[in-house]
Amino acid sequence: MHKNNLLDLIIYIAKQIQLGANITDIKQDSLKGYNYAQISAAYSWIMQKHPSVSDKKTQKDKSCHRVLHFAERMLISPEAYGYLLEMVDIGLLDNKSMEHIIEKVMFQSSEPIDLDKVKLLVENHIFDNDTLFKNHTSMLRGNESVN
Repeated sequence: MHKNNLLDLIIYIAKQIQLGANITDIKQDSLKGYNYAQISAAYSWIMQKHPSVSDKKTQKDKSCHRVLHFAERMLISPEAYGYLLEMVDIGLLDNKSMEHIIEKVMFQSSEPIDLDKVKLLVENHIFDNDTLFKNHTSMLRGNESVN
């Protein structure tokens, strides 16, 4: 299972929840292109690792947006920064995680960071900080499900 596909699925489910859908109401038809193991892993990840995604009250109470400093604006494209804000807004990142990613860009890059690069940073941050995805022995094998 490719992590990027899983991250896209997690983002899709998180957005649906933010729009008011109950996690159990998300139609399987809208998840075409993902196998059962990916869907189960995404639901499991949201429920176990980031319950704030499904808690709309927590999301709204913590909505505050950081303004980029001039030097940060020189390295982080508006699209990339918008993506970071969106990840905070839907609950996949918290403000501290977003700050960590911005600091990583500032200290490790002399090149401007576009949307694709920031997506990789978010993916690495989410899955590298997640022991479920660090140790691939706990990943679903395709014929398993999460109850």
